[in-house]
Amino acid sequence: MNLSYILCLLHFGQSIQNVLRYQLALHFFVLNVRCENLPEEGIDRILQHFEESLASPILADWTEIALDSMASPEEIALQEALKKGSSDLKFILTRNDVSNELQAGFYRNDVTSIQKFSSFFRSEDDLVRVLRAEFNTDADTSLQARAQVAAVICAWRETQTRQKRQAEVEAEMETREWTKPIPTGDYINMRNAYMKVHGRLEDKVTPSKEYLEKKLQELENGEFRAETMAEVVSKDEVDPDVMIPVFDAKGSLSVRKGASTIPLPTGPEQLRRRLSVMVNAILMLAIKHPNREEIQDVTRDLFERYKDYVLGDYVWGLSSTDLHGNQVQTPPWALVLSYEQAIRKRAYALMVTDHLQLGKALEQAWKCPTTKERHFITPLALYSKRSYPQQNWGEWNPKGKGKNGKSSSAKGKSKGKGSGTTPDGAKICFRFNQGKCSYQKCKFSHVCNRCFKKGHDALNCKEEKSPPDTTGAH
Repeated sequence: MNLSYILCLLHFGQSIQNVLRYQLALHFFVLNVRCENLPEEGIDRILQHFEESLASPILADWTEIALDSMASPEEIALQEALKKGSSDLKFILTRNDVSNELQAGFYRNDVTSIQKFSSFFRSEDDLVRVLRAEFNTDADTSLQARAQVAAVICAWRETQTRQKRQAEVEAEMETREWTKPIPTGDYINMRNAYMKVHGRLEDKVTPSKEYLEKKLQELENGEFRAETMAEVVSKDEVDPDVMIPVFDAKGSLSVRKGASTIPLPTGPEQLRRRLSVMVNAILMLAIKHPNREEIQDVTRDLFERYKDYVLGDYVWGLSSTDLHGNQVQTPPWALVLSYEQAIRKRAYALMVTDHLQLGKALEQAWKCPTTKERHFITPLALYSKRSYPQQNWGEWNPKGKGKNGKSSSAKGKSKGKGSGTTPDGAKICFRFNQGKCSYQKCKFSHVCNRCFKKGHDALNCKEEKSPPDTTGAH
């Protein structure tokens, strides 16, 4: 298939104006020499873009499309090799004017990070010899080759200085038991490696660099810590202005970046998102360190089942009802967060004592009856038995009698403070809001005296704001 066939297809197109067909033909005429041997896949790509542009009055940039489609195999191989290098190493090599061909040569030989490049040559003499023997770059052949050798030497010296400084910082951090920083290039590579395996990752569920540093430190120490959800920080939630003063090994005062803290989750969706950040961090570490078997069985499906358990009918959705189906008791949110942390703490303990992988340990922990009884069932029972603070409900009681055995005022007003009546004037049952009313024909309204909603009493009301006063006292 050659240029003439393509021009025929364009000429007989009926859905595009004549002037656009003329412009297309002119573009291909200019590229006639290169288009004669246009590869099959290049022609398919041009025709695909042509069909997509039929409904648009704007002409696509066919010249760029054709040039991209006609890239030689050498150019394609060069671009593929350049993709293998880490962003920080490519930045250093490019800043020192190292040619793309030399960079691709390093990347093809698995020299893709600053750490490897700084240790790839034993000395400058070894660097010159390797470039001459393996990369066909001899400083004695031309001035351009000499300039390339000098560029590689400058980049190599820079990476060595950076690695030496980073090793000193990491040694000091480890001595003081501080979290060692992850180079920005490594963080970007971990994120890109995750997206290649698991797909696109949004910033709101992407673990922050500082959170990854904490989990990596725990992985290196061989013991994980069950952190609170306030420490599970995503990329969107990092506070860049958190700085703390520290003293180095020589006694000099310096400032380093501190850890960001965020409020605890206030609802199920926030907890789901924090758990997503947590599992993404573990998966990144599993890709970065495939030899660490203790985290290789963690999957997103495992954590989805864990979320369904914590936020489903067995924990957060657990409720008790009376004979009429009215909800009388639900777990408090603070207890759900505490139990969730206890599950992870139990899982990390099983990893140490029973030598289990994290995925199996986590599933065994949330199915453990002892953990649930100690950290959820018993605290929930104690919570439901605690006394509710007494309120002044006026001169009426659930039986409808006043002080002298007579009915109280029909106007629904009381002398004391508190929400004794609903906004429409109906009296609220005092015993119901204490969870004690069992009268099937109770004449008072079984609604919450705080939010005036049915289905729960004041003990289980999740409204934070107090309702407006309806007693007429103010």
